[in-house]
Parts: sequence; structure tokens; C-alpha cells
Amino acid sequence: FDEGNEGADEKGKKRRASADHSKISDRKIAQRLDAIASWAAHTLTDGEIPIDKIRINLVDHLVDSLRDMPEHKGIVSNWTAMIRAITDDKVAMTSQGNTAGDRADVAKQRVLVQMLACAAKAEVEAVSDPDFLVSDLDPILAARQVEARE
Repeated sequence: FDEGNEGADEKGKKRRASADHSKISDRKIAQRLDAIASWAAHTLTDGEIPIDKIRINLVDHLVDSLRDMPEHKGIVSNWTAMIRAITDDKVAMTSQGNTAGDRADVAKQRVLVQMLACAAKAEVEAVSDPDFLVSDLDPILAARQVEARE
């Protein structure tokens, strides 16, 4: 018996519990992202709009809104959960458990990818020069983006 190992065993258990908690946390966040994306997909595909014509850029407003709420900012900046939500191929469902078919499933994947792109761009813009992301763009396109920000 080595009594010195008891403290080490307890620390190891705490570390494992902490690691398990972060996995559970990422899983729950991925589920929340999936639910948000399902709702957005159902909203964007409501009606006879062809899947290639849905206004996926509207998801950027959703990401901006989540980033502006301190209690929800971590949802869209948790990259592990975001990738998990994208790679988990779940059916788009409403909160009532209704499915809308393949169109909503495809739209949900596009929503999640758009959310990832928008959140990544926002994170880069938060820590860098505002012109960093447009410095290598066509000057006309860069000028339009600068005008849109103002």
C-alpha cells in the first residue's frame, strides 16, 4: 500500500470527471446548435423556394445575435461543438419533433456551415485589424464590404 497514491488517484478522478464534463458540455452545445440550425432550416425552406435560392446569408444575423448575448456567445464560438453538429448527420426537426424532409436536412447542413463561417469571421475581426480579411480581395469588392460595415 502506498498512501501517497491516494491523493494522486483522487486528482486523476477529478481530471477524468472534468474531461467527461467537457465532452458532455460539447455534446450538449452541439445539440443546441443542431436545434438552432433545424429551426433556421425550417424557416428558410418554408414555401416553394428552391433549395439553391434560400437566403442562407440571413443566418449571419442569428450568429451575430447569439454572439451579442453573453450567456450564449460560447455556443457559436465552441469550434468542437460546431464541427460535431456539422458532422453528426441528424434529421432537421422542430421542437415538436416534426421533420420536413430532405430539403430541410440539406438546408440545415448549409445553415451550420454558414454559422461556422460567420462565427469564425467574427472572431478574427474581433482580434485583428478590420481590413485584415479584405486586404487580398478585389478592390471593388473590398470597398463594398467596407461600405456595408459603415
